[in-house]
Amino acid sequence: MNSHALIPLAATILFIPLFFILILNRPWQRPQRLFFLYLTPALLWSLSDFVARSVLSLPDFSEIDLVLLKIVICIAIWMGIQLHYFLRSFSSAEAIKPPLAYILLIGFVALVALGYIPRGVEATPDIVHVRYGIWFNLITFLVIALVSRDLYLLA
Repeated sequence: MNSHALIPLAATILFIPLFFILILNRPWQRPQRLFFLYLTPALLWSLSDFVARSVLSLPDFSEIDLVLLKIVICIAIWMGIQLHYFLRSFSSAEAIKPPLAYILLIGFVALVALGYIPRGVEATPDIVHVRYGIWFNLITFLVIALVSRDLYLLA
């Protein structure tokens, strides 16, 4: 395990009590349901990122590690979309209908499955360099734009 894996590990450890506190507090209203739907991919992302960073630092980088990397970036986009809906629960603005934002996730997963994302991975004992490609930048920009708009509407 390298030092880059410690931050996702700490996030995983911090998300677990929050997850259990949320589960134990019932009945849920809409913001609690949306927070649960955000916290689930956040917990999965931090755990998978910890595992991926631990595995990618090993000298025998393999095809299984590439699949793990694809899972990490898909969960990160899922987490961004869920953050969009969670932030929307506190805004008075009209929400984008759920299928429209999930189209980004479906498109992203399709691009990952077709091999367009990531374009390549170069691993050395010291560093792992991932070439994400233009599609990753485009979809990430759209998710960041959604979340930024939500933060603007909250302010």
